[in-house]
Amino acid sequence: MKIFRPVSMPQKFVGAPLLPAVFCVTFSVLSFLFLVFYDFGLDNVVIVGGFLTALIGGQMALIMLGAKEPHMTTLIQTMRYSLQKCRRIGGKPGRRFWA
Repeated sequence: MKIFRPVSMPQKFVGAPLLPAVFCVTFSVLSFLFLVFYDFGLDNVVIVGGFLTALIGGQMALIMLGAKEPHMTTLIQTMRYSLQKCRRIGGKPGRRFWA
C-alpha cells in the first residue's frame, strides 16, 4: 500500500499548517508596515510590541489548531470546490408530459 505525502505529512511553516501560517505572517507584516508608514503618533515600542504579539500569538494559535486538525491547508484549498454548485452533464432538463 502506497502512502502519499499530503496524507501522511502535511506541509508546515514554523510548526503551523502552511497556508494559515503564511496568511498570519503576511497579515502581521502588512499591518506592521501600515503602522510604520502611516503616522498615528504611536511610540515605536508599541508598534513593534504589537507586531511581535500578533505574529507570535497568531502563530501559536495556529500551531494549537494544527495539532487538532493537521490538514487545515487542504481544507482551505478544497473549500472553493465545495462552494461550487453541482454541474449536470447534458442539457437543461425540460418538462415531460406522459400520456
